[in-house]
Amino acid sequence: MTTLWIICGAGSGVGKTRLALALCRVLPKAVYVKCGCGKPAAGKAENYFTNTKEAVAFIEDARKGYEHIVLENNSLTLKGYGDIVIFIDAVPNRTDMRPDVASLRRRADIVVGAGTDSREWEIALREPPGDSRMRRNICRLLSEQKKFILKYGNKQWEKKN
Repeated sequence: MTTLWIICGAGSGVGKTRLALALCRVLPKAVYVKCGCGKPAAGKAENYFTNTKEAVAFIEDARKGYEHIVLENNSLTLKGYGDIVIFIDAVPNRTDMRPDVASLRRRADIVVGAGTDSREWEIALREPPGDSRMRRNICRLLSEQKKFILKYGNKQWEKKN
């Protein structure tokens, strides 16, 4: 059975791509898919779609050959897609968040950001197939992501504003 992981976030620059690619490195037989707007950044997403129907068709086909699909997308999260949804919160005091942040956060199985607790992540990760080593590696990545947001998030946000 294939596990569909969805990485969503409070806005641009929170590290969705960073976390999605890192997950693909620790999950066995994983593929990264991005569904977004505009043109993909060079070297970032081999499987990039601007149309959700095309992304869903790719995902359904990919289920035949992959154990894990890591999708970076917000809109499909709100439509109920995903076996495990990871929401990356914005840095404290950020004002340019998406209007649907509360809905994305509620839909998430795992929230990464200031004030989040790794014990909650461990509970959420008991369900997907995998061993305890894989879960520890995923929790390590989530902890690194939390540190990244807290250390660099404000700097990245300030650069844009």
